[in-house]
Amino acid sequence: MLKRKKIVLMSDNKFNINNIHSVELNLLNGQVKIILRSLELYGYNLEYMLNSGDSSDEANKKK
Repeated sequence: MLKRKKIVLMSDNKFNINNIHSVELNLLNGQVKIILRSLELYGYNLEYMLNSGDSSDEANKKK
């Protein structure tokens, strides 16, 4: 029988620590490297988006 899990969306954007569930992953070494690299690239992208917003605000102030 297939078990279904309820997905909880946070509509009020508040973090609820009770919604954290641990999982166990069995990955090969190459898969771990790919996941770590993707997280690293995501971090660079997020930093760029945050910094580009600041620079566009400064550019708008100069105009």
